[in-house]
Amino acid sequence: MSSVTTSGATRSTFSFARIWDQFGMLVVFAVLFIGCVIFVPNFASFVNMKGLGLAISMSGMVACGMLFCLASGDFDLSVASVIACAGVTTAVVINLSESLWLGIAAGLLLGALSGLVNGFCHCAP
Repeated sequence: MSSVTTSGATRSTFSFARIWDQFGMLVVFAVLFIGCVIFVPNFASFVNMKGLGLAISMSGMVACGMLFCLASGDFDLSVASVIACAGVTTAVVINLSESLWLGIAAGLLLGALSGLVNGFCHCAP
């Protein structure tokens, strides 16, 4: 019969490296946010927080879309250029036709066509 020997010393489960690995970005964000609140006048005002939320909402939606691409194993760098091209197309059509809905439709159509061409280029046998 064999016996198993264990050492009397137990390993500590607390590790700064593990905590930094899990929560490092949150800590950096909190430090930057607190620093801006302290040193930038009116940073924590409702109007500024609303403006920041509106400004980063587009980037957040693009990041969520890119997450699906990366999770599926695809790495697509054309997303930012398609978004910029569709946005410019939307603005130009709105200025020329003075129709909001026509501009939105043109931007969506250009984005869909770009995605279709991109999909055929990547998935062609």
